[in-house]
Amino acid sequence: MLQTHIYITNDGGESFKKISGDGLFTCIWELEVIDFERKVWLKHLVKNNNNPYYDKYLEENLNIKL
Repeated sequence: MLQTHIYITNDGGESFKKISGDGLFTCIWELEVIDFERKVWLKHLVKNNNNPYYDKYLEENLNIKL
């Protein structure tokens, strides 16, 4: 499992507040799926924001061998 801790601060950086809970992020094996989803989202929706390709986005599949 990956862990991450996220903090915010005011402009002066005088004090920090933790906002990430216990820090648990995701299992490293799930990152392949997350990366695939991100790339497909960018490809079909973000890069074509004037005319997003929702159908093409939904038709994408992740097929990998480990």
